[in-house]
Amino acid sequence: MAKLLVHHKVQDYDAWRKVFDESTLTRTRFGSTGQQVYRSPSDSNDLIVLTDWHDISQARAYSQSNELRDAMKDAGVISQPDVMYLDEA
Repeated sequence: MAKLLVHHKVQDYDAWRKVFDESTLTRTRFGSTGQQVYRSPSDSNDLIVLTDWHDISQARAYSQSNELRDAMKDAGVISQPDVMYLDEA
C-alpha cells in the first residue's frame, strides 16, 4: 500500500472541499483506493490530504496530472503544495 501526502493552504475550505469531493471519480480512475483530509486546528484552511494507492507509480501519475493541477487551481489552493510519497514499511 502506498500513500500520497499533500500539504497546502487554500483560500476557503468549503469551496476547496466541494471541488475535492467532485474529484473523487478522477482519483479513483487513477487508482486511488481512499483518502483522508486533515485541517490544522489553528487554521482551517491549512490542509493535509492523504490518499491511498496500490503503488507509488499510480500516486505519481495522479500527482503530476493535468486533472489534479486544474482541480487545485479551481479549488483555490493558494500555496505551493508540499508532496510526499510514502510506501508502507
